[in-house]
Amino acid sequence: MLPAGTAGDWGDDWIWGISLIALSVVTHAAGLALIGITFVKCFGSMIASPWRTHRRFIFFSLSLGVMAVLLVLLHGIEAS
Repeated sequence: MLPAGTAGDWGDDWIWGISLIALSVVTHAAGLALIGITFVKCFGSMIASPWRTHRRFIFFSLSLGVMAVLLVLLHGIEAS
């Protein structure tokens, strides 16, 4: 138990925690960027084609679902 009025040595824990948060943010940003670049390379011509509005909506919904699954996989890789 710490004496009253002392905060203990939490400075190292704080620095370690901030470093892990920064690493997590960078990992997520890099993963999202790679998913986005791959998506545009694969489907960029489809998006620019003259589709009807409902087909674009369906395509957008499906692609968003695929990206969500990829994000879940990214979290699984990060957690392991």
